[in-house]
Amino acid sequence: MDSDYEDGSYDDDGYECGSYGDSSDGGEVESDGDGSDGGEVESDGDGSDGGEVESDGDGSDRDGDGDGSDGDSDGSVYVEFDGASKGNPGPAGAGAVLRSRDGTVLARTRKGMGNATSNEAEYEGLKEGLKTARELGYQHVHVQGDSKLVTEQVQGNWKARDERMAKHRNEAQKLMDQFKSADIDHVPRGQNSEADAEANKGVNLPAGEVCKDGPLYGGGGGR
Repeated sequence: MDSDYEDGSYDDDGYECGSYGDSSDGGEVESDGDGSDGGEVESDGDGSDGGEVESDGDGSDRDGDGDGSDGDSDGSVYVEFDGASKGNPGPAGAGAVLRSRDGTVLARTRKGMGNATSNEAEYEGLKEGLKTARELGYQHVHVQGDSKLVTEQVQGNWKARDERMAKHRNEAQKLMDQFKSADIDHVPRGQNSEADAEANKGVNLPAGEVCKDGPLYGGGGGR
């Protein structure tokens, strides 16, 4: 269910999406209630232990004026994703940041997951980032994350022998197939700090609740 929020804020006591109100002040709050749990401990080794498509946007190509304000003129966007689990498994959250080619933040999204592992949270961050890009009408996505397991499994380089990881991988691949082009790469943790921050905010959200903000959702943003 989609609804708008006002004056969302984050402080040391946790993340609050904000009260329901008119959309003039910023982002969206939605909940899909899946709150998956259980899981797997992430490995950066050989991947042997590793292991829903949603689109309600208008499908229009973003930008077209070449100034990079809404992505790039070819309808492309850069998606950074991450996940966080306090206990692994434990209270978990997922997050993603969408940027234009010049690095300008276009949108942010985070999701509460309830009890989940770090790998499940990483995958959920990837899926939420892809859903947001699709919702906003982008046609080409360039994805990056600091989970070697997730990036290698989605690329098909590592097998997902755990049934839950295989399910997440399949869902992510189906989402990527909805774009005209999509690629995914691994980056060092230090290059993924903003997505990590969104994932940590998600830890404090109720399971299944998704919050979105940024310039393309009527909220603040920028570099």
